[in-house]
Amino acid sequence: MLPGSENGMIHEETGGIRRPSLFCCPVCGERLFREDSALSCANGHSFDRARSGYVNLLTGRPPKLEGDTREMVAARSAFLGKGFYSALRRELERISSGTLDGVLLDAGCGEGWFLENIAPTRPTAALDLSKFAAASAAKRLGAKTRENVEVAVASVYGMPLETGGVSLIFSVFAPWCGAEFRRLLGRGGVLAVAAPGAEHLAELKRIIYDRPPHPEPREHRHEGFELAEEKRVTYSVELGGAEDALELFRMTPHSRSGEAHPERILTSDVRTMTADFDLAVYRRA
Repeated sequence: MLPGSENGMIHEETGGIRRPSLFCCPVCGERLFREDSALSCANGHSFDRARSGYVNLLTGRPPKLEGDTREMVAARSAFLGKGFYSALRRELERISSGTLDGVLLDAGCGEGWFLENIAPTRPTAALDLSKFAAASAAKRLGAKTRENVEVAVASVYGMPLETGGVSLIFSVFAPWCGAEFRRLLGRGGVLAVAAPGAEHLAELKRIIYDRPPHPEPREHRHEGFELAEEKRVTYSVELGGAEDALELFRMTPHSRSGEAHPERILTSDVRTMTADFDLAVYRRA
C-alpha cells in the first residue's frame, strides 16, 4: 500500500483509492477498506458487497440466535412505513442531535427505518443478524452510494468495529450486550436502549394468546455505564383495520410462537393498539 489522500490509501496494483471503512476485519481485526464491490483488509481478507450495498461479516459457526425472516422484514417495513412508531423515532433523533459528532452504531438495525433521517447527518454503521434486514436497511439508507453509511450482517455479541471508535449506540428491541457496548464506546459515549414496555401491544397479545405473556422487568443499572435519562414513551395507535394488525403480528417475535393464534386477528374488531416503549439513555463511565 502507498500513502494516499487523508481519506484513503492508494492501491499499489490498481492505483484506485481504497477508503477506510467503519468496520474492522472479523478474521484478523485489522481495519477494512472500501472498494467498489468489496471490503478488504491489509492481510488479504475480503468480503463482497451485495447488490443492495451491505456486506456479510459473519464468520465461524452460525449464531444461536435467529435473524428476522424475509416475511418479518417485509411486514415491519410496511407497518413502520405508516408512521405508527414515529414517536420513538423522534426520540432517537433527539438523542442523536444532542450528542457529539462521531460514529453512530445501530446494533440490531432491522430494516433501517429508525435511522432514515439520522444517517445522512453523521457517520453511521448499522448491523443486523438477518441478511434480509441488512439488505432492506442498505437500500433505505443508501449504503451503496453514501460514503458515510455502511451496513453489515453481524452478531451484536461480536461487533466488527474498532475499540473505542463509536460515540453513540442505538439498541432498539435488541439484546443487551454490555461487554461489547463498553468496548466500543469511548469514555463519555452515549448508549440509547429502547425496549418494549409492560403494556406494549397488550391488545394484540390478548387476541392471539390464551395466556398473554408479560415482558420481563429490565435492569437499568449496568457496569461501566451511568444512567442519564429514563423515559416512557406510550400512546395509542389507530390501526386501519385487521391488515395493519396482521402486519404488526408478522413483524414481531410473536409470529414464531407456537402458542399464538393469528387467525383470531381476522375475526377481531381491534382498532387501536398500545405502543409502550421504555427508553434508557446511558453514558460510558
